[in-house]
Amino acid sequence: MRINFKKGYRLRHGSGFTLIELLVVVAILGLLASLIVISTNESRARGRDARRIADIQAMTDAIELFLDENVLPPDITTWPALQTDLEEYFRGKAFPQDPNFSESGNYYHYVVCTSQRNYLVASLLETEKDILGDIDDTVTGYTLASECVMDDNSAPSALNCSDVITTGSVNGRNGSVLCQGYLDS
Repeated sequence: MRINFKKGYRLRHGSGFTLIELLVVVAILGLLASLIVISTNESRARGRDARRIADIQAMTDAIELFLDENVLPPDITTWPALQTDLEEYFRGKAFPQDPNFSESGNYYHYVVCTSQRNYLVASLLETEKDILGDIDDTVTGYTLASECVMDDNSAPSALNCSDVITTGSVNGRNGSVLCQGYLDS
């Protein structure tokens, strides 16, 4: 089969794109791709934080159900012990675990004060978020007593419930910290 090219359809020498034009197009496409990746990562972090907020609320609800049957909150010194005490209150659902636990080492914290009814469940968030109704909104200037113990046996001073990334901290890791629970102020 023979192809006939008409005079007006032949490519002319020098009629393509220059190297500079191609580099500009590639640079623009690279910039757009990086903006998409950045916005996707921020959306994922907000999604993980939303799950953390829901998990903390579920654990607080389970502890309140535990308190309905007991006088004091679960007195534990390890996270697995808390899981054992509260698993019946989750009614067959899995016990909450930080959505990014394996990658970040971030996990939820439980603080209990043995001489009182006081307890806290806390999580370090990835984004700065002012959460209405958490401890730093409802109790101002409260200091956890010396008999309070965190689930990893560290002092409660290792926990600073603050929504502000620069002032909130859990065991030396700064960030926006969500704390929910009961504090008898």
